[in-house]
Parts: sequence; C-alpha cells; structure tokens
Amino acid sequence: MHITLGWKSSTFNLLVWLAKGLQLI
Repeated sequence: MHITLGWKSSTFNLLVWLAKGLQLI
C-alpha cells in the first residue's frame, strides 16, 4: 500500500512540475 501511495505521489509531483514548467514558458 505504501508503494502505491508513493507511486501516486511521484506521478502527482511530476504533473505539478510540468504545470510549473508550462507557466514559466
């Protein structure tokens, strides 16, 4: 269960990072 939460967290962080990158462009 911790692995699943960690995977979701990593995916969420990646989406947030991409969103920030688009805002900078």
